[in-house]
Amino acid sequence: MRNHFAQLSLTLLIHQQVGIILRCYRLTKKLTTE
Repeated sequence: MRNHFAQLSLTLLIHQQVGIILRCYRLTKKLTTE
């Protein structure tokens, strides 16, 4: 059960990181196009 929880938290962490990266990418893209 503990292993499953660790896997879940790791997945959430990765999703969080991806979300931040995508947000930064969109911001930089918007800045370069203008």
